[in-house]
This record gives sequence, structure tokens and C-alpha cells, in this order.
Amino acid sequence: MPLNELELKSNRRAIMIESAEEITDTEEAVQILGRDINAMHAVVSLRSIIMEQKSVNPLQYDYDILAMDDRLWHQTIRFASDGVTFTFDVSDRWHLEEFALQRPIRDAMLQLVRNFGMNKFTCEYENV
Repeated sequence: MPLNELELKSNRRAIMIESAEEITDTEEAVQILGRDINAMHAVVSLRSIIMEQKSVNPLQYDYDILAMDDRLWHQTIRFASDGVTFTFDVSDRWHLEEFALQRPIRDAMLQLVRNFGMNKFTCEYENV
């Protein structure tokens, strides 16, 4: 199946979405991602947000948020017949108002996986 790519660049931020089905920048989940990533970045200076399908297990994804101060939020997300499960490997300190902002971002990514077969999402900010 051919890989589709959507690239969005704006104000020191670059987003790349790779998927089995074509995704446009007008897709609701893409709009939500742009809005909610900006909201999170206003509270936490972000370096990157990455969600990537593991090649060993195509139903498993790594989900990482890296702040400019090197704090890491890592989850493993698994799609299964009984729903989506999450593991958390977060040893860095995050304030509630910081990590709560990642949930709608993660939820929008899950929607892109389900609806378009997204296998990789990358958002990177310039280090300023």
C-alpha cells in the first residue's frame, strides 16, 4: 500500500503525518492537532511530539513528547480487539496542567490511526 504524506509548516513548527490513506489539512483531527499542540506549546516549550507504529507489532505505537528542558513523556499504545490500551513510562516530573494537555492530542492521533491508517506523526519545533 503506498504511503501518503501530509506536511504542515508554520511559525517554527513542522508537522509530518504518514498514513495508508490520504489525509488533508482540512481533516477535523488534523485541525484539532494543530490547535491543541499550539495550546500545549504555550504552556510547555515543546521540542517534539512523535507517535510511530512499531514495525515488530503493527498494532503497537510509541508515543513521545519531549520538552525543550529534556523532560520526556513516553507511552506505548496498543490497539486490540477489546480496545486501546496504554502503558506509561514517565519518570520526569510534569505538572497536571502540562500533561493534561496531551490527552486531546493523543486522542486526535488515535482517530487518525483508526480512520486513515496513520503510521507516523512527527511534530518538531525549532530550538530557539
